[in-house]
Amino acid sequence: MHYECVFPNENISFKKSGNYIIIIYDVEKNIPIITKRFMVYEEIIDINMTIKKATLARDIVNKQEIDFHITGHKKLNIIDPHSELKIIIQKNDDWNDIISNCKPSFINNNNIEYDYQGEISFLGGSEYRDFDIKSLRYYGKNIQSINKKNIQGVNIYNAQLFKDKIEYSEEYEFKYDLNGKYVLSVAENREAEVEGDYVLVKFILDMEKIENKDIYIYGELTNWDILKESKMIYNEITKNYYGSLFLKQGYYNYQYILAHPNKNNLTRIEGEYHETRNKYSIYTYYTPPWRDYDRLVGIAKSASNALN
Repeated sequence: MHYECVFPNENISFKKSGNYIIIIYDVEKNIPIITKRFMVYEEIIDINMTIKKATLARDIVNKQEIDFHITGHKKLNIIDPHSELKIIIQKNDDWNDIISNCKPSFINNNNIEYDYQGEISFLGGSEYRDFDIKSLRYYGKNIQSINKKNIQGVNIYNAQLFKDKIEYSEEYEFKYDLNGKYVLSVAENREAEVEGDYVLVKFILDMEKIENKDIYIYGELTNWDILKESKMIYNEITKNYYGSLFLKQGYYNYQYILAHPNKNNLTRIEGEYHETRNKYSIYTYYTPPWRDYDRLVGIAKSASNALN
């Protein structure tokens, strides 16, 4: 079965820009089963973004610096940009990896500049791992085995990935990735929405046990969240971590991250390199004193591909 809703439509339209969330309910139980964040924005101001290696010597190896300036703000009659503009900078569409409360470094009639040495910079991270389960007849990238098992009376496809290992290298390694995202697709059929099957994918991380912290599978495949389903379990006999996710056929990116049991203080454990290819987004909200909501008046997106 495949459900679809395209909007705006005759029943759904938007009067205000800003942040929204769509909630899908189970009508019989009257409980939400899916929530998804999205945005509606107005193209009023222009944001010119530059991504470069960090300016400060201590950050030059592992960070990427964001400089930007805003033009076209006269259309909004902004009196005090420090209080009326709210800026959020986001890395790879991950809301756990943002910088907010950015204040202008310079203001004149035509330009609002945000140019700092260190304050607006991100750890570069590393390229994402990937696997391909578009086909269940042939082994795609990083697939060690595929079989069908009867689980609780239902025949389910099982795919096991090759063992992963964290390589702590000082040298950046380029790999093509989707910056942590995934694409649903089926190799042998034409309609991925209705013909794609679901697969229980097993991940194995060859790594010594880390005390007082948990390891999670992470990326858009977990909705950029720390899910209990994505927590890795340590096997005392084989001396490695393992975990499984139930995923629809397609091509996926993922990483392993470290988190405390209370799911705070995420730590990336796959290396930090200034050459890593990331995508950055800048969201600009306008909130004058007489308004009671944050109006999204400009978005800019750019990639750090030129740094490698």
